[in-house]
Amino acid sequence: MRGGIGGFLAGSAAGVLLAAAVAHAEPPGAAAAANAAGAALFSAGRAAEATAKFSEALALDPGLAEARHNLGVALATLGRDELQAGRFDDARVHLERAVELAPREAPYLLLLAALHYQRGDLYESRQFVDRALESAPGLAGALELSGDLWYQEGSLERARHAWESGLGAAGARDHALRMKLERLERESAADEGFGRDVSRHFTVQFDGPVPAEVARAALRLLEAAYNRLWREFGRPPQHDVPVILYSRTLFDQITRSPGWVAGSYDGKIRVPVGGLESAADAELLGPILAHELTHAFVRANAPGRLPLWFEEGLAQHFQGVTFEAARQSLRSEGIDFANLEDVSAALRGGARVGAAYAAAALAVGEMVRMDGLWLPRRTLEHVAAGRGFTEAFRDAAGISLAEFEERWAELDR
Repeated sequence: MRGGIGGFLAGSAAGVLLAAAVAHAEPPGAAAAANAAGAALFSAGRAAEATAKFSEALALDPGLAEARHNLGVALATLGRDELQAGRFDDARVHLERAVELAPREAPYLLLLAALHYQRGDLYESRQFVDRALESAPGLAGALELSGDLWYQEGSLERARHAWESGLGAAGARDHALRMKLERLERESAADEGFGRDVSRHFTVQFDGPVPAEVARAALRLLEAAYNRLWREFGRPPQHDVPVILYSRTLFDQITRSPGWVAGSYDGKIRVPVGGLESAADAELLGPILAHELTHAFVRANAPGRLPLWFEEGLAQHFQGVTFEAARQSLRSEGIDFANLEDVSAALRGGARVGAAYAAAALAVGEMVRMDGLWLPRRTLEHVAAGRGFTEAFRDAAGISLAEFEERWAELDR
């Protein structure tokens, strides 16, 4: 008999919910006993040990449906937890095993779709989210993720339909869906007058007042930055990168960004280019485009959470900000930061944001001085393998993050 002891388990940032009900087997015997032991472990929050017991039960009796069901739930729970912790390789192993056991279980498919989405593998994500929706057409998390995918592909009407279909069933995600729809409406209203162009790795849309030669020059600059970043990072984004060039006014309206923002990346590179009239003028965009493209590469290589100082510092490095320029800028600002976490907080906006960018660039510049770009790259690789940033940094640098902060704090004195 199947008894519900799970309920809905919180999922990924894409709004995944995992419906889990661990079943207890009633018939006597060794397999049933192992299954019951696994259920007790799962109820106690010990999913890894429960997985071993459910596997034991299935080995003893491959036909025990309750054990098969329970093993799938336990594996999906482990996969969800690893996904939330940013340990994507481990999450994939658990979730693929869960899907093998229950190929039509929509929450398992959705978790795999969310994993691929966070890694930037949009094609794989689409395959799994479509399978999830075939099994459960009204699953709110799948509808939201499907809309996210359509949005990244530039299919705004399909994104709108998916997100609207998820409204009302999304629970705590309902407000987030409405915010996405509001932004989509602003973008759709502006989209009608946009020109379009493509290159090998990019699709660009540009506001009517933006000259076509500026858009073509932007594509050339982006391809050059892409080649450099690919050499340094090894893994590029797994899809074409959408780029939108706006007038300054429209950029502010669409992104709702502060006036000091020179560009943004939210899965799409968005840059205001007002006043540029020619390809020669467009050369001024090179550093900004390289900065925003760095964010796309960083997230393709380490989709888990990174300290903001580290990601923005890397973006500035590839933008062309040198160690000495960063140190001079920070000194001229005359602002001290307690630590790198304080820098990350200031990067979110406010009076200290300019100094914070300089401080982040100085920190990454010091990493490069210590061991070249290998140091930030190795740190990213360790984070991608599932380590926390502090541990990843220590293993890559050979010194603790606290020791590095002391070293960094002395640089602008």
